Amino acid sequence: MGLDYKSGIIFMLGSIATHYIDNFLNNLDPFLKQKVFNIELFDLILLIVFSVGILIIVIDIINRIRHKINQEKALEIEQPISNNKNEISSLSITKKLGSPRIDERIQKYENRDDLPKLNQLIANATKTVDMSALSYYLMILDHSNVIKKALKKGIKFTLLILDANSKEVEKYSQTLENGKYLKQHINSTLEILCELKKELNKDNLTINTYDSFQKHNIIIIDKDTENALVKVEYYNFDNPTTRPNKITYKVDNPDFYESSLMDYNELLEKSKDYVC
Repeated sequence: MGLDYKSGIIFMLGSIATHYIDNFLNNLDPFLKQKVFNIELFDLILLIVFSVGILIIVIDIINRIRHKINQEKALEIEQPISNNKNEISSLSITKKLGSPRIDERIQKYENRDDLPKLNQLIANATKTVDMSALSYYLMILDHSNVIKKALKKGIKFTLLILDANSKEVEKYSQTLENGKYLKQHINSTLEILCELKKELNKDNLTINTYDSFQKHNIIIIDKDTENALVKVEYYNFDNPTTRPNKITYKVDNPDFYESSLMDYNELLEKSKDYVC
C-alpha cells in the first residue's frame, strides 16, 4: 500500500508539472515570436524542468529497490527460524539425553542405540523410580547392579510386570520379537527381583503384576516432583524389531507427562502385589 501511495503522489506531481510547463510555454510563445526572450534562459528552464522529472523518477526507483530489499531481509530472518526448529527446541529442553530428535520439547528416538542408558535415567532419580513393562528381563539382567545401588541409596522402586499366567502372554508371544520366550523371561525377572529384595531386606522395592494388554512400557523418575521425567517405549506390532521411544521432563511437556502418568497410575491400580 505504501508503494501505491508514493506512485500516486509522483503521478500527481508529474501532472501538475506538465500543466505548469504547458502554461509556461504558452506564455512564452508571444515572446518567442517577438524574439524578445533570451534563448539561453529558455534552455536553462527546460533543463531544470527535465532534471526535476529525472530526480522524481530516480527517487521512485530507489524507493522501489529499498522496499524489495526490506522484503528479502524479512524472508531471510524467517527462513532460519523455520529451518532450525529442532535446534531451538533442543535449546529449550531441560537436559538432552542420548541422541534424540526434538519435537515439541519431547525427545524422540527411532533407534535404541540413540537412547540413554538405564543408569543415566536412574542417576537422575532422587526419590522414586516407577516402571511398567512386559518383563524387563534384559534390563534387569544387564543393570541389576545399577538398581541395587539405587535401592541402597534409599530410592524407592515400583515395578509392574505382566502376570506370567495372563492370557495376554500368548498374544504378545505371537507378535513381538522373541515373544515366544516371554513367559520364561517374566519368571526369570521375578526371580531376580525377589532375590534382590531378600538380599537387601528393604521395603523400598515393590513388585506388582498386572493382567491387561498394554501398547507401551513406561519409566517415571521422581513422579511427585517438579523434576519428574517420563520415558515411554511403544510396542510396534507391525515391525517388532523397532520400538520408538519418547522422553520428556514434566516441565518441558506437561501434557505428555501427565498423560503418561495417568496411563501408569491406571495400570498400578489394576495391578496386584507379587509375593516372593
